[in-house]
Amino acid sequence: MPMENEQKPTADEGPVERRVRRYPLDVENVGEDTYILMSKGHHDVHEFMRAVRAGYSWPLGMPTHEWMRAIPAPANREAA
Repeated sequence: MPMENEQKPTADEGPVERRVRRYPLDVENVGEDTYILMSKGHHDVHEFMRAVRAGYSWPLGMPTHEWMRAIPAPANREAA
């Protein structure tokens, strides 16, 4: 369903560019008993794997792109 202010491309204009946030490549391990490595944002798979292999010696396969949403805990809730 199109948004109210969404621009649709015409045949002469081509696709409309969206503003995309750029995040630095910052590899972090979010797994507990296994490596689950991720970085915020979209990065070239080869650049990501070079950064991973520079910091981890564990045998790793090729990554998959997964979408996640990080939601901070409520301010009044203590961390476990």
